[in-house]
Amino acid sequence: MALAYDYVDLRHDEELVCSICMMPFIDPLTCPGCRQSFCETHTPTLTNCPLCRQSWREKPLLPPARMVVNILNRLLVRCPNAHCDRGRAGGLPLQRGELAAHVQQCPVLCSEGCGALVAPCALQEHNVSCPAAMVPCGAGCGHRASRAELPTHERECPLLRVACAHGCPLLVPRRDMAAHDLVCPAAEVPCPFGCSLRLARRDLPAHDTICLEKIAACPAADIGCGHREPRRSLVNHERVCAIFKDRRGLLLEKALETMQRENERIRAALQRLERQFANMFDESGFSKPGSFHRDTGTAFDPQGFDRDGRTIDGRNRDGFDRDGFNREGFDQRGYNRLGFDREGFDRFGYNREGYSRDGYDRNGFSRKGFNISYDR
Repeated sequence: MALAYDYVDLRHDEELVCSICMMPFIDPLTCPGCRQSFCETHTPTLTNCPLCRQSWREKPLLPPARMVVNILNRLLVRCPNAHCDRGRAGGLPLQRGELAAHVQQCPVLCSEGCGALVAPCALQEHNVSCPAAMVPCGAGCGHRASRAELPTHERECPLLRVACAHGCPLLVPRRDMAAHDLVCPAAEVPCPFGCSLRLARRDLPAHDTICLEKIAACPAADIGCGHREPRRSLVNHERVCAIFKDRRGLLLEKALETMQRENERIRAALQRLERQFANMFDESGFSKPGSFHRDTGTAFDPQGFDRDGRTIDGRNRDGFDRDGFNREGFDQRGYNRLGFDREGFDRFGYNREGYSRDGYDRNGFSRKGFNISYDR
């Protein structure tokens, strides 16, 4: 949007004046026929040049010469802000080309009425904290007030949530505070039984069990005594109540009967478990569905053997592993895993070097190269 200029000198060069509005050009455009220029704001309503009648649809308007634009931008104007002295007497001169940038930084009165002078580029930020800005009540009551007056309204707003005066953690609308006081667990209330204590409503159930002014029944009420009086003096009644004196014996009898029934129940349960336990193990003592032993509770019997008769490292009762070798590495015939006996000879009587127990190889020659027939 073009700015409205307030020129310091109203005498203008005729070459710089629009022939329609008779003011210096604003964003001029030039007719291609007569070379006359007009303000851009007039051209949208015209299709022909008002001077030479040239159709602008056939030949569009031309941009102005750069020299003309520079001359127009050097014209002296006044700042439109009444609080600014730029372009006025005593103020710095202001050229037309500088006005757009100057207006963005020139302070103006706040539109909300707080009286502050704020640069247009900072108005949005100022309005966020402007004390005169009209804002709605944060509680949602629909009331609108200036930001400076809003705290006064909030002190009376019926919908604003406020902290409970009794110290409970709830935030309650101000209009509901009276109803909240009747149920607030932290509100201090007098004892309903008439004692002199005042305590939080949440503590009433605990106080109910110890309050000396509460009307209580005789401890023997469960066996027939209907006497009731304040707990404070009930002890006097217990001294003379015949039913209360017999109550201890009756309670012991009931407790004994209860214990007997419980013992019978436990005994029957143990018998069922013993029968189930007995059927869980085979003759060797190992469980039938699993592999743990009855006496140890593990997969091995007291001697350390599992259901297959092997130890934890896989040896049977004779000390041989699953491959048939003992701890020394020999099988039952005395041969190790390589096929040699304890003296180092294989099943055919030859050692690792291929010599027999008599010292001859498989061809009949001794270590010195003589055969068995011609040995020295």
